[in-house]
Amino acid sequence: MSSDSEVDFPNLNKDILTDEEFMDSDLDADLSESDEAESFTPSAEEWRPVDDHDCGPRPVLFTAHPGPKHAPAPDAKPVDYVNLFLTDDIVNLVVNETNKYARQFIEDNHENLETTPRSRVHKWTPISNEEFRAFLGVTMNMGLNKKPNYNAYWDSCNLSQETPWFPVHMNRDRYQIILKFLHFADNTQLPDRNDIGFKLFKVQELIKHFNAKFKYFYHPTQNVSIDESMIGFKGKTPHICQFMPNKRHARFGIKMWCLSDSANGYLCQFEIYEGSQGRRIGNGRSYTHELIIRLMTAAGLLNRGHHLGIDNFFTSIELLEELFTENTTATGTVRSNRKGLPDVCVKTKLKNKELIAARKGNLLCLAYQDKSRKPILLSTASKAGLIDTVNNRKQPVTRPAVIHAYNQAMGGVDLGDEKLYMYMAERRSLKWTNKVFFPYLEELF
Repeated sequence: MSSDSEVDFPNLNKDILTDEEFMDSDLDADLSESDEAESFTPSAEEWRPVDDHDCGPRPVLFTAHPGPKHAPAPDAKPVDYVNLFLTDDIVNLVVNETNKYARQFIEDNHENLETTPRSRVHKWTPISNEEFRAFLGVTMNMGLNKKPNYNAYWDSCNLSQETPWFPVHMNRDRYQIILKFLHFADNTQLPDRNDIGFKLFKVQELIKHFNAKFKYFYHPTQNVSIDESMIGFKGKTPHICQFMPNKRHARFGIKMWCLSDSANGYLCQFEIYEGSQGRRIGNGRSYTHELIIRLMTAAGLLNRGHHLGIDNFFTSIELLEELFTENTTATGTVRSNRKGLPDVCVKTKLKNKELIAARKGNLLCLAYQDKSRKPILLSTASKAGLIDTVNNRKQPVTRPAVIHAYNQAMGGVDLGDEKLYMYMAERRSLKWTNKVFFPYLEELF
């Protein structure tokens, strides 16, 4: 089967790396460990070649009701929507832990503070819930009015650059001392370094809170995607920093696994990557297989008829087959050295714009030659034929149905990142916990 019409599938580009790029990426090590951990057991059916008359997989009905849930009244103010996520419980937690940490810091450093009488710490007074919300409002507005540093927002020397809104709501020294003591957990309860909960202890309550709220107030559309996202940071962390050379916004930082709505980028569920420790899974699943099931389960998306888009870091035959038993379809690019792929798709030489496909039950494997690239895809949502559609430039094209399904499902995480970075109030910080807190707080705005 082949198509002479123009075909473009931009979401596939992110999976096609040169050998040098892949050797430089930290995903290479992750992927090799993931492959070793997989235990592939062939199903009773064998791969068989298919053509344009492919009957496709068993239909899976989408039964969810996507959209906002538990929304405020139609005449609600914007701040009412923010307060759905920024509840009194989480504000009380942050205020109490911030005040506690400030008190501990002053007690532990009172001798040094005696030699620095001009330190802002001497002006510290406990923060209240109302003042903390004002602090967050000032921080969010910094993303709308970008300046090179914090001091610039309170600069009154240059009239052309003056922003009087900021000093009206909070003075500079007060803002910076709150930022210094901002805390989310009790350091006296910090577990042992060898404890499984040590690395994320300081932000664990934030993760639980926002994941619960993201799930409670919105259900995604049928197409969802799982991918990694990076929070730029080069400072000291409890061994969770990663290097990803293919990320343009931040190559160094804290890696997060995100489950997002592909239609609008809404973040449904996320996890912070803690490193390779504990990668082996006792039930025989690979780390990536277990991660996908865990995120989909936590978000309440299994057995609802959702279609999941994933890239070649996650895609495996075992994963797609298990998801299908949970009434969840999936489409993803797959590496050619994954176990169990049909030889006809892996080894066959194709001409440009030519494709070849094989099916095993509800699972389709398709290889497509696009100039010098030959992506291979697995899908439980699509037939093997070609469809007529339009590309990003609204021009009519003919492309494989699997690639169209992949492009429909992938890109939710990248879309969310694009919207987030547009108004993010990013600043240098020595505290990795602040770098985690602010980006996902800004998801609310």
